[in-house]
Amino acid sequence: MSDPKDLKRLIQKKNRLRLIMGTVIVALYLGFALGYGPLQQLFASKMGDSLIPFGLVYFVGLIFGFIALELVYLKLVKRYDPDKGEVSHYAE
Repeated sequence: MSDPKDLKRLIQKKNRLRLIMGTVIVALYLGFALGYGPLQQLFASKMGDSLIPFGLVYFVGLIFGFIALELVYLKLVKRYDPDKGEVSHYAE
């Protein structure tokens, strides 16, 4: 990876991945925010015969989903990371 074009492609791949992951997270947050507006009845409704509302289940699912997305993101970004020797000459 001694070529600056390779470094530029690496940065573009990482930026694209960040944009995709950021868009997914914003979409999930937007879905939760809709629970305070037009989907308020859905989020307030109980899950079957239980006393647990759908909004609470969705919120807990968001937490676990965000953790899973972060782990997937870290795994994908690590795949793009070059060896230290490949980019050390850029630091000089």
